Amino acid sequence: VHYSQGRRGEGKFHHSWVGLNNHVFTVIAHASPPLKHNPGFRQFELLIDGLSLTSFPRIFELAKGVTINHRSKTGATSTRRVPVSTWA
Repeated sequence: VHYSQGRRGEGKFHHSWVGLNNHVFTVIAHASPPLKHNPGFRQFELLIDGLSLTSFPRIFELAKGVTINHRSKTGATSTRRVPVSTWA
């Protein structure tokens, strides 16, 4: 559990740790949503090896190779096709 106080602009929490098989987990949490609409903004984000959990394939996609869409913080998107056999 983390608790902190500060001005609205300082309400960002960022923590990383190394898990099983040397995978790097990162949690990014904002204390509140932005005042203006920001497409793609996530108040809470979990990254695994730098990839957002929301970009991972869904359970029904596991039987076939899947396309992973990744959106950076700048809004740029990249797409890659990943065969299931390469996942560790």
